Amino acid sequence: MKLADVPFDRNRPFAPESCVYTFIENDGTNINIASGLLRNWCVKTKPPVTQELVYRELFEVFLRQNAINLDRLESLTPSELCEPIIFCERPGPGPTLLLVDGHHRYSFAVLMGRKTIHSWRLSPKQWQPFIIEDMPQITQEQLTAIPPKPGA
Repeated sequence: MKLADVPFDRNRPFAPESCVYTFIENDGTNINIASGLLRNWCVKTKPPVTQELVYRELFEVFLRQNAINLDRLESLTPSELCEPIIFCERPGPGPTLLLVDGHHRYSFAVLMGRKTIHSWRLSPKQWQPFIIEDMPQITQEQLTAIPPKPGA
């Protein structure tokens, strides 16, 4: 997938369909996933919903990496909170699951003391078509410095 394939509307820069998730490997390699399009795919194809364990330590990583917007966290609606998050399975070193969509819902679950959360857990075959191949590479420091999107 090319960056040009991700819909972008200048009048709605934080529209869900234009969201991109970026993970930076230890060697600096970026994995960029069109998370908004992946979410639309999940809604359309309805993969099985699983229950995933919730870990406070992961929430603390989100805070350190500036991955959540506290105003957004407070504004989550009951219907948004019912939506599954998206975990992408990945082989190899490093994390074996990437939380590609749902950082705020996951954080809410942690803060509410929940033990599990609804998730679409996707295999590489399911999520790899949504990799954006031509995005500029950035460092973890640059990614952390980007403010979280207000509606993400």
